[in-house]
Amino acid sequence: MNLRVFKESSNNSKARDCFVVFCVPMSQKTPRNDIFRDCLKFEKGYSLTELLILLAIIAVISIPISRLSNVVIFDIPKSLKLIEADKSVRNALSFMKQDADSALSISKTENGQIVIEQNGKTIIYLFQDDVISRTVKGSEGKIEWQIPNGKINWQVWEKQGRGYAVEVKKYIEHARDNGIEKKMENSFVFFAGDFKERTK
Repeated sequence: MNLRVFKESSNNSKARDCFVVFCVPMSQKTPRNDIFRDCLKFEKGYSLTELLILLAIIAVISIPISRLSNVVIFDIPKSLKLIEADKSVRNALSFMKQDADSALSISKTENGQIVIEQNGKTIIYLFQDDVISRTVKGSEGKIEWQIPNGKINWQVWEKQGRGYAVEVKKYIEHARDNGIEKKMENSFVFFAGDFKERTK
């Protein structure tokens, strides 16, 4: 292997001579103007090696990063929606419990309404189109709770033809790749206050 040394001087007469030395491996047949091209080829190969190493590192860390991204982008918002829907159901049921505590009787109509009879007041609960509504008969006041993807099933317990309690089963539907999953599933029973007084 031979080394060739080249000397270049500055064209500026006021400046001192500047020497630039290039030491590159070359054969006797290698032309002088091919030196720079050979150097550039060497630099390109080195950059490609760095790129391949970088791609390998990215491939290794991309799997946990993608999983974390799915959790942040999809799972957390879905969980927050489930929590909000469950909170709305519990708020509605807290009103129903208070109304049942002062009830003389509880009944269910053919269209699925729960009717709570109090002393001089009738309260009607209805679940329809993901909404629980509470209406006081003869009053313009109405309370509604939005229950996205919520499912409510209530039944009245009767004794001697008179309703004395209402059982409420609820859950939130959660869509998954393999189907629908029930979330926040619970069951509650609210007894009429008059019945509790008579059974003491």
